[in-house]
Amino acid sequence: ESEPWFLSAVYGAPWFLSQSKPWILCGDFNAYSSALEKKGGGLPDLLSIASFNRCIQEANLIDLGFFGYPYTWEARGVKERPDQCLCNTIWLLSFPQSFVTLLPTFKLDHKPILVHLSDGQNCSYMSKPFRLLINWLYDPSFAQVVN
Repeated sequence: ESEPWFLSAVYGAPWFLSQSKPWILCGDFNAYSSALEKKGGGLPDLLSIASFNRCIQEANLIDLGFFGYPYTWEARGVKERPDQCLCNTIWLLSFPQSFVTLLPTFKLDHKPILVHLSDGQNCSYMSKPFRLLINWLYDPSFAQVVN
């Protein structure tokens, strides 16, 4: 039996509370941890970057990083990485092989984040993961089947 863990889905200005269980936070933090996470447009706000990094450090969180394209949002020549996955050390001890990939954008302005808990092991409760094929969205009977 697996140990319980916490997922926090984030949209907006971050604030953190420490957790004593495995904890992962994923989403749009509207903040950057480095000036390299923004390309184009105005200069990144260095005070905001320092404040975000201070929050991460005070909550003892670690950026899981990602595989894929280096930016999670782009529009009008500006590219940014406001979307991140952060975790505590208990998460890393519980899921040492966890990693993050960015999925292709489809009708969204942010790239979806996919968190892998292991490097290919199947979950015991599901023999095959659910997959949504984009072509299904164009099938006239799709809405009826889903309902």
